[in-house]
Amino acid sequence: MTTQATRMRTRPRLPSGTVRNAAYWASTGFAAVALGATGAADLLRVPAIMESLAHLGYPAYFATILGAWELLGAAADRCASSAAREGMGVRR
Repeated sequence: MTTQATRMRTRPRLPSGTVRNAAYWASTGFAAVALGATGAADLLRVPAIMESLAHLGYPAYFATILGAWELLGAAADRCASSAAREGMGVRR
């Protein structure tokens, strides 16, 4: 027989390790792809991006700097994902 106090002490069930692992890799993968795509577009000097930067008052060389840092950020996200995953408690 379960009492109301026992029912109140039970915690909601967390997603399994597999679900957490998949969610983690999907979200960090999406972030890396987004950074990589915009970084490549900056380096290729896509006209729409160059117009936006000019409208904001930035010089054209800023796209090269921004694109390089975005690509480095995407690489760092992929490299650091394994180390960060351990801190999150997600195990293989």
